[in-house]
Amino acid sequence: GTGTFIVRLLRSGLIDIDNLLYKYTNEIHANEIVLLAYYIATINIEETFHDLIGAEDYTTFEGIVLTDTFAMTEKQKVKDEKGEQYVKIFAENSARAEKQLKAPITVIIGNPPYSVGQKSANDNNQNTTYEYLDKQVAMTYGSKSVSTNTRSAYDTYIKAFRWATDRLGDNGIIGFVSNGSYLDSVALDGFRQCLIEEFNHVYVFNLRGNARTSGEQRRKEAGNVFDAGSRTPVAITILVKRKGVKKDGFVRYHDIGDYLSREQKLNIISKFGDVSSIKWSFITPNENNDWINQRNQSYINFIALGDKKRNETISFFNENYAIGLSSNRDVWVIGFNQQSTYEKTKTMIENYNSEREHCNSEYSKQLESGTVVQGAKVKDTFLTNTVVRNPSKISWSRGLLKRLCNNDVIEMNEDIRLILYRPFCKKSLSYVKQVIEYPSCWDSIFPDTSYENLVICVVGSGSSKGFSTIISNYIQDYQLLFNAQCYPLFIYDKNEKKNDHNQMTLFDSDDDTASNYKKRFALSDAILKKYKELYGDRITKEDIFYYLYAVLHSKGYLTAYADNLAKEMVRIPTLEKFPKYVEIGRQLAELHLNYETPADASELGLEINIAKEDYSVSKMRFKKVGKENDKSTIIFNDYITISNIPERAYEYVVNGRSAIEWIMESYRVKTDKDSGITDDPNTYGDEKYIFNLLISVISVSLKTLDLIDSMPEYKEI
Repeated sequence: GTGTFIVRLLRSGLIDIDNLLYKYTNEIHANEIVLLAYYIATINIEETFHDLIGAEDYTTFEGIVLTDTFAMTEKQKVKDEKGEQYVKIFAENSARAEKQLKAPITVIIGNPPYSVGQKSANDNNQNTTYEYLDKQVAMTYGSKSVSTNTRSAYDTYIKAFRWATDRLGDNGIIGFVSNGSYLDSVALDGFRQCLIEEFNHVYVFNLRGNARTSGEQRRKEAGNVFDAGSRTPVAITILVKRKGVKKDGFVRYHDIGDYLSREQKLNIISKFGDVSSIKWSFITPNENNDWINQRNQSYINFIALGDKKRNETISFFNENYAIGLSSNRDVWVIGFNQQSTYEKTKTMIENYNSEREHCNSEYSKQLESGTVVQGAKVKDTFLTNTVVRNPSKISWSRGLLKRLCNNDVIEMNEDIRLILYRPFCKKSLSYVKQVIEYPSCWDSIFPDTSYENLVICVVGSGSSKGFSTIISNYIQDYQLLFNAQCYPLFIYDKNEKKNDHNQMTLFDSDDDTASNYKKRFALSDAILKKYKELYGDRITKEDIFYYLYAVLHSKGYLTAYADNLAKEMVRIPTLEKFPKYVEIGRQLAELHLNYETPADASELGLEINIAKEDYSVSKMRFKKVGKENDKSTIIFNDYITISNIPERAYEYVVNGRSAIEWIMESYRVKTDKDSGITDDPNTYGDEKYIFNLLISVISVSLKTLDLIDSMPEYKEI
C-alpha cells in the first residue's frame, strides 16, 4: 500500500541523509482513503524516518492525507465573465490537503485498485463517479478507441493513469504497479494510444499471472506476484514526461517469461533492481494500437461474419444473429432438473412480486405523509433504497430493479426450454423473459419448442482463452463461449399474411397459414451472390453455413489470424476446395449436434473399472501421480474409474478447456453460497447419462481432431 511505497523510498538511499528531513516535511505526499490503512501507513513512515535520521525529537509526517485522491482534484463547470470554465470543488478544509494541492508534483507512484463495476445489484454498491475525471477519460482514452465497448476505460486503475497524467503537468514520472490487462485489451486501444502520445518514454515490465485464462495459456501465465490477492495479470508501468523533448513513439517492453512461480518472479524483480538492468525490447504500435500480439493486416480484406450496423459492404449475416442469452440470475432460472428449475423460478417471482408490493406500498405511505415528494427520480431512489437485497430470495439486477420501480407484475409461465449452457452441457431454462436480463432475439431463432434450427456459436472479441466455435440446435448461453455471438441457419418471421378476420386470403398458402411464423435463411442474399460468383451457381446458403463451420475449425486459419480473432469481429476467408470444406463442415456439425450418441468404450481402448454399479457423480477428478494430474485416468466416483484415455483426446479444446474437462467441470454437484440452491446433474437424465456422456465426448474429441486434420491444405483465393 501507500505506506509501503514511502517506506521503501526512504530506505532506498535515493534521498541523501542531509536532505531527508526537508523531503520528509515538505516534498513527500501520500493519500489513503481507508482510516485503518491511513494510521498504519503513518506509523510505518514515521518509524522508518526516525530510525534513519536517528533524531531524539519526534517529527510527525504531515504529508499524508485521509482522502479520496480523485475527489481532491474534481472540478465543476461554471460561468463567469470569461465564459464557461472548470474550477476545483475540493470542499475539505484540510491544511494538509491544501498543501498537497498547491505542491508541484513531479513523481507519482502507486498500486491503484482495479474495479470496473459492482459484481451484482444485490451488493448495492455502485462505483463512485467523478464527473470531471470521467469526462477527461471519455475525451482522451474513450474518444481515441475504435472499440464499441469502452466500459473498461472507466476501471479505477485506468482512471488513476488519467488522474496522474493530468496532475503531473509537463514534466514528471509515473510509476504504477497495476492490472496489466490494458496491454492487450481491445477496449483499451485508445488508452495505449494516449500513453504513446502523451509521454516521451514508456516502459512496461509485464509480470503476467493472468488467472482468468485456462489450459496451456494458464500454465504459461503461472504465478501472480500478489499471490491470491489478484486474478488479473500485473504490470509495472513507468511513464516519463519531458517538456520540449521528442517523444519516442515506441514502448520499451520486457516480458518476465512463461511458467514462472510467484517466488521466481519476485526473485527476478529483486535481481534487476532498477530499469537500467533490464534488457528492453522495442515495440512500435501498429495502426490498431496493438502493442503485443499484433494483428495480421490482411485479415481486414476478408468478409465479416456479422454486421448489424451495416458498416461493411457485404457480410454473411446482417441483423439476423444474436448474442447468447444472459439471465443475470442463472442459479434461479437455469438448472439440470426441469421441475426444480420451474419451482425455483416460480419462488423467485413470488418473492419479487411480494417485494414489489411492499416497496411500492411504503412509497405510497411516505408520499401521503409528505416524507417524500412526487417525482419519478425520487420514487426510483426511494424504491431501490427500500428493496431488501436478500440473495437467498432474489438475485437483483438493474433490469429487475427497473421493473420494480415501474410496479410491473411478473407472472410465471410453463415455458421450459433446453439451453446449451456450456460446451456439451444442456440444462433447463425457465423462459420467463421478464426475469431474463438480456433475452436477445432468440424468439426469432426458436419461437417455441416446436421450431427447429441450427446455430453456430463463436467467441466474442476480447477473449483470453483463444478462439473457438460450437454448433447446437438449442438456445445458447452468453458464456457458452466467451461473450457468445450466435449465427443461426434460419430466421422465423411472424406471419402477418392473415386478414382482419383471421381468415385465409386468396394469396395465402396452406404452409404460410398453418404456422404463426415463416422460415427463411439467415444468411444474406449478397453473400450467396458473392459465393456463386466464386464457386458456381449450384452453391446454396446451407452449403455456405457448413463451409463457415469448417473454416472456423481450420488450423491454418486459426493460426494465421489468432490475434485478429482475439481482438475484432470474425472475418471469413475464401478458400480453395470449397466443396471439401462444406463436406467436412457437415460432418463436424453432425458430430457436435449428436454428441450424446453412445460410444463403445472398448473401441476407444478405454479401461473401465467398476467396483459397484453406482453412476452418481459428485465431482469427477483426475488420478494423481504425486502432485501432478494423470489425465489418462478419470476417477468418475468412489466406485468407477476410466483409464487409458488417449492424450490426444485432450487436444480438442473449446473456450480454453478440453471438451473432456468441460464434462468434468459442468457435471458436478454445486451449491450456490448466496442463494443456497443446489444444482445436481444426477437429476438430469437416466442414472448412466453422465457416464455415457463422458465416453461419448472422448469419442467426439478424437473424431473432431481427425476431421480437422482431414481438411485441405489452407489456401486463400
